[in-house]
Amino acid sequence: MKYPKALIICMAVISVIVIIFIIDNYVPVLARKYYVYSFVSCATDNGADFEDLVRKATIKTIKEESWNAKPLATRTTMSSYFRNKTSVFDYGEYALLLHYAYQYANVKGDKEIKGLVKNKFDKAFFSNGVKIIRNDQVAYGNVAIDLYLDTHDEAYKKFADLIYLRLDSINEKDGIVKYREGSDEQHVDAIGLVCPFLYYYSSVFKNSKSAEMADKMAGDFVKFGTDEVTGIPVQTYKLESHVKCNHADWGRGISWFLLGTRRMVPSDSITQRRLDILDSTLVSDDDKLYCHYFSQDDEVDMSATIPILYHLLDKRLISMSKDEFSKLVSPYFDDEGVIRYCSPSISYPHEQVTPYTTSLCFQGLSLFMFSLLDK
Repeated sequence: MKYPKALIICMAVISVIVIIFIIDNYVPVLARKYYVYSFVSCATDNGADFEDLVRKATIKTIKEESWNAKPLATRTTMSSYFRNKTSVFDYGEYALLLHYAYQYANVKGDKEIKGLVKNKFDKAFFSNGVKIIRNDQVAYGNVAIDLYLDTHDEAYKKFADLIYLRLDSINEKDGIVKYREGSDEQHVDAIGLVCPFLYYYSSVFKNSKSAEMADKMAGDFVKFGTDEVTGIPVQTYKLESHVKCNHADWGRGISWFLLGTRRMVPSDSITQRRLDILDSTLVSDDDKLYCHYFSQDDEVDMSATIPILYHLLDKRLISMSKDEFSKLVSPYFDDEGVIRYCSPSISYPHEQVTPYTTSLCFQGLSLFMFSLLDK
């Protein structure tokens, strides 16, 4: 029995569409399963070996400018992986990777990392003309200041000046620097990505207004965006009504808050007390492994754990050797030294922590911590 040619063509087209649909939707699912079962931990209690692994992985990550160790596994469809190609320079996490790696290199005298960071920065902003168009990118100002302090090249100061002037203009117009211009909410991300630059700029270039802007941002978030009992910050609060919104115990949100408030000068005793309460809450966690949501006993989140440990160690609220640090967190790094078990970057915080998600920022911070820990 012969079928009409038109019917055969129609059936062939339908078959191709079905196959494409299946591949598009189910390959990422299979990839996730593969990555989960193929994860090999670098678990070790040898701090020197772990530091060497993390250093090599950090250099590799900087060179590759990669968002994720297993990028396909973070997509819901294959087409979205090929369609949504986002440059790391469009957002701030890669900036913090460069900044913390450079800070580590300063302490260790690591010329390889210094040269790599300088080359990446110069190529992006001086050769390729990448522009700072969103407040998330303000973190690149930290790298510019790092390079200025090391080289005394005025081009880096000019770059930092332009970022400061942009923030000052926004502050004059809106009364505060928001994470997303035009939004009626303030996000805790802004505290972690914008405030550190403002404090750093103020310290290096003796600009008191810069620190005042940061104190206002951080102080307002302490006042309107943190819990009175635990000190834990929410994800956002409404700027006009001061109503707290979204997740109140998001681990990464706590991280952004800590990174942004560590240099603030509290304006009153109430603000100081709220910060002290948060410290007490964090110290009270017995195993010092912090979860995706602080109040839930779910999967450990390294993008919460690493910066919280950094904060507690920096304030001398806990002590830890390199070997102890390695024993605690290395099980959540892969056998090449890449940080895993992070909540996904550039995503809503309800997305799950997985063994294939990493973090550019906290890869860098993990390396920097080795320059602070005792042997």
